[in-house]
Amino acid sequence: MRAGDKLASYRIIAETLTLLEGDWALEIAGDGPMRAEVAALMAPFGDKVRFLGALTEDALQGAYARASLLFWPGVNEAFGLTYLEAQAAGLPVVAQDRPGVRDVLAPGIYPAPEAGAAALAHRLTELLAKPELRQAAGAAARDHIAAHHLLPAATQCLRRGLSATGVAA
Repeated sequence: MRAGDKLASYRIIAETLTLLEGDWALEIAGDGPMRAEVAALMAPFGDKVRFLGALTEDALQGAYARASLLFWPGVNEAFGLTYLEAQAAGLPVVAQDRPGVRDVLAPGIYPAPEAGAAALAHRLTELLAKPELRQAAGAAARDHIAAHHLLPAATQCLRRGLSATGVAA
């Protein structure tokens, strides 16, 4: 939780949450110098938002296992590790179609930043209301990560690159 782009993502989340209806809950993993500001943004949602703090790797995996999806707009994310982790855990992602973010996301529906909070709220509502859609998107995300971002895929990419340059792999 830092000033600048990270806080901008939390502002988008708060704006989006105001548009959600029905039963939902949000767990926020992490911590940082802007925690108080993020807590103030989330205060209107009461106990629907829970702060988990900084998590160990095992605790983070537990959070992914409990989650229905990952929601992170991704303002100026260079390469979002959280997207990779969540998708590898079989979670669909709700994010904005932004440079850097789009490079690690499975093919899917990601609203343009100009579409604003309403488009994000629509996508969240759609995924939360349709478990079969959410499960299919999560499975596709997991498969995409396995095919493009895990060690075997990286090894094959490296071998192809070295082979193309004439270096033995």
